[in-house]
Amino acid sequence: MKVLITGANGQLGEAFKRSYTKKHELVFLSRAVFDLNDEEQMNQVLLESNADALINCAAYTNVELAESEKDLAFETNAFGAERLARACSKHKVKLLHLSTDYVFDGKRTSPYKENDITNPINEYGRSKADGEHLVLSGNAKALLIRVSWVYDFEGKNFLNTMRKLAFERGGVSVVNDQISSPVYAGVLASDLLLVLEQSLEGDISGCFHYRHEGSASWYDFAAEIFKVFEIDAKLEAVDSGAFPTKAQRPRYSLLSTEKLRCTFDLSKLSWQEALKRCHEDELKP
Repeated sequence: MKVLITGANGQLGEAFKRSYTKKHELVFLSRAVFDLNDEEQMNQVLLESNADALINCAAYTNVELAESEKDLAFETNAFGAERLARACSKHKVKLLHLSTDYVFDGKRTSPYKENDITNPINEYGRSKADGEHLVLSGNAKALLIRVSWVYDFEGKNFLNTMRKLAFERGGVSVVNDQISSPVYAGVLASDLLLVLEQSLEGDISGCFHYRHEGSASWYDFAAEIFKVFEIDAKLEAVDSGAFPTKAQRPRYSLLSTEKLRCTFDLSKLSWQEALKRCHEDELKP
């Protein structure tokens, strides 16, 4: 299976580079050579690639900044995704497009299913929700995978922010009233390749939810980070009111993975086990 990976220099793109095996041929595409805003360029690359599939890791992901950069967020996450979906359909390249739990408003108290109505409460979520609709409308064979709270030991993310603040300040305050499930990019990358492989074999398309087993608040996640990475620092639980932000965050955005588990053969892993895996991977030479 030959797979193109967009957003090659981002957090998930880097995780794919580490998960590279001889089983599949992975081709990494940076924005310089594959820009979602340049449909002519995308068509040319896809025409020459002879690829079986493409995993779209390219996205505008700054939730807070999207409130003041709405046009930039929508240009990539909605209209760029639409152009990509159209190009992949034209060249018969299977598209796996990534979305987010932030397409939901967080007013539920039980896990969101794929067919639940989206109602994002920030511009980032709105741009991704629009992108979902445009991708599935423009490419009937596309796979749409919603993922929550992705982190890695590399790059800018919650894990590394906690480690940095703990070192610099000796203590951190973290909100305890937002619930979802942390997802380690290293495991996600491997599982997405399995999903893609099985979807090609079974001609599977549509929307699916992905996360590790269990749920957590940001405070729970931080506490486990301090435990696993042996960080000696104070940790305080606070509510969201302690950290006013431009962008609202859903209070509860846990995703139901029942459909994913019934469709694809994937190993189950708790979010705590995934965090330990992350720590082990960072220590590898």
